[in-house]
Amino acid sequence: MGPVRLGMLFFILTVYGAWAGTPKEEDDDTERLPSKCEVCKLLSLELQEELSRTGRSREVLELGQVLDTGKRKRHVPYSVSETRLEEALENLCERILDYNVHAERKGSLRYAKGQSQTMATLKGLVQKGVKVDLGIPLELWDEPSVEVTFLKKQCETMLEEFEDVVGDWYFHHQEQPLQHFLCESHVLPAAETGLPSPAMSRRLRTEPLRGEPPMRLPGNPYSVVVLLKGYAEPERVGDAVRADSSVTLVLPQAWGQASGQACSHGELLPEGGEAKTALEAAARGPILVDTGGPWTREALLRALAGEGVAPADVTLVVGTHGHSDHIGNLGLFPGAALLVSHDFCLPGGRYLPHGLGEERPLKLGPGLEVWATPGHGGQRDVSVVVGGTTLGTVVVAGDVFECDGDKDSWQVLSEDPVAQERSRKRVLDTADIVVPGHGAPFRVIREPWNPESKDPGNNWQDPVVGDKERR
Repeated sequence: MGPVRLGMLFFILTVYGAWAGTPKEEDDDTERLPSKCEVCKLLSLELQEELSRTGRSREVLELGQVLDTGKRKRHVPYSVSETRLEEALENLCERILDYNVHAERKGSLRYAKGQSQTMATLKGLVQKGVKVDLGIPLELWDEPSVEVTFLKKQCETMLEEFEDVVGDWYFHHQEQPLQHFLCESHVLPAAETGLPSPAMSRRLRTEPLRGEPPMRLPGNPYSVVVLLKGYAEPERVGDAVRADSSVTLVLPQAWGQASGQACSHGELLPEGGEAKTALEAAARGPILVDTGGPWTREALLRALAGEGVAPADVTLVVGTHGHSDHIGNLGLFPGAALLVSHDFCLPGGRYLPHGLGEERPLKLGPGLEVWATPGHGGQRDVSVVVGGTTLGTVVVAGDVFECDGDKDSWQVLSEDPVAQERSRKRVLDTADIVVPGHGAPFRVIREPWNPESKDPGNNWQDPVVGDKERR
């Protein structure tokens, strides 16, 4: 064998070893199965690329069926819909088969689309008439390698295991690169410990709280009474909806024990002082969260009387936002302090500054706070958080949640869906009971995470609760 043929043989053997897996020293990077880090990186790149392709769509989806139920279709922007995520995930791992092994590169760069330099060299030799025997027919050279096939399979496994994390990122955390959120914060910690990542250690689902108003949740130092259950009922003709908000009463235990006689209404609300002092004083008496529309005036008065509360007893009214179905009865409480959205005023129209605009909670008393929860009505919506009830922490959320099972329907009603997604997640991270704007209160149930289980209830890892239609 001449020196030219011998040199060509050595070259072919070298190239073949890099491509097909000739044994090398342990620290050589030419042949190995992909790591979890590499699988996650490619999964993240493919998903973000597909989402960026559809992110500017102005399409609006119509969801639901009219039939004879009287329920109208819901209009949801495609760009924030679950449908967009589902379509991006469809066949995602199949697209991994478009990658090839570039054995001449190091680390995760070895996996890339397009023909590798090694394969291009081998094919060039064949075209020049050199016989190259890799142990497989020439027509199979372009089939996915063992490494790429393994990549695809691991991609499918990873998606199944971290499906909820991907959903959490899509609905709440797109300001972070997916590779950082999924790979560094979840996949790699899980791989190192052999346990689910912290975000996967529990599943959240919801279920309606049984009973009809008044729904009483005793507590210390505050009890919660849902006086009126909100509703939103579409009319059969056109797009009209008949609606009213939930109305909730928060009663300090001390006021209940004294039957409202320990001090007069005027003594509860000082003329001077700052917002913090005035709010704390107002929280010593009955607090009403949303008042419903003026068309429910008589029902509201009857509900208050049923709890032994007269309009003059109410020392603070909180309006979660400025829509007429939530603050239509403010005129019943001229002697109360008013916190409507981010405006706080004492009787007589004396307005006081506070920190809600910076999303700082307003503490009214032990375990009682007002939170900024922007989104539905813009940037000035608020929710009331009450700790220490017999069922845990209650969040009176206004229209942050339309109702239990408001999947997709809340988005079309939102002034700022991105902000509302964050508000919804914040509420669910805290609440044991949520009082929504237009439906029955519902429980938030936290369960140990089990990757093989499929909960029959309303699973929650995105901002949408359940699968039931609001309308």
